[in-house]
Amino acid sequence: MRVRIEARPGFWIGNLEGFARYLAWLHLNPMGMECEFSEGKGGAEIRIMLEEGVSDNLNTRGVEALYNTKSFANERLAKHIIDGICESTHFMNRGIRAEDTAWDILVVCGYRTNAADRSILTDENKKGYIIQGIMEGLRECYRRELLSKRQNFKPA
Repeated sequence: MRVRIEARPGFWIGNLEGFARYLAWLHLNPMGMECEFSEGKGGAEIRIMLEEGVSDNLNTRGVEALYNTKSFANERLAKHIIDGICESTHFMNRGIRAEDTAWDILVVCGYRTNAADRSILTDENKKGYIIQGIMEGLRECYRRELLSKRQNFKPA
């Protein structure tokens, strides 16, 4: 399975993309999942977009995922990704919802207009937890997918 992770300008601060590549190599490649980070080139089975949210309400905070309904797997993957991010960052879970997006999953990782979220989004080390959560969510989803294929297996 090939996953492409894209991000809005400003998301990859410092060496965050290098850190994400390292985590993908360490945890996803051994499972047969290829993870690429690009500007939209090449083909991938799953396309994930990362961005930071902005709201008129200064109290809006947390992380949410919008998934494209063209594939049933997108909903499950969005849930695993958001659970991974919330577990590693302690962001508030704003949930997942179906939306017609250009990507399979659009992840809004915190709101720059909220002071608590902004402190995480401007710190490379804290933002690394977002990346860890995304990789953990991908790994968990893919691992469970492999297991679920054999759930109803009956030996001959």
